[in-house]
Amino acid sequence: MKKSLILFFVLTVTILSVGCSSMKARGVHQQGGPYPGVRNLSDNYSEADWGAARVPAMILDLPFSTTVDTLALPLDVLK
Repeated sequence: MKKSLILFFVLTVTILSVGCSSMKARGVHQQGGPYPGVRNLSDNYSEADWGAARVPAMILDLPFSTTVDTLALPLDVLK
């Protein structure tokens, strides 16, 4: 039971972080420096694509982007 709960948590976090703005800032936009996903959060959610869901999507994405940016901080400093 405990192993399946941990596996579920890990898979959920992985799936949710795949589309976060931190990954997009590193892949598509090639932004350098620390915390590119958080710094460019509004750029990664264009108003035309998201419409009225833009702000709620940005609020939901903020903790995930912050976490991924923090974990990748040592790599970002080396760039």
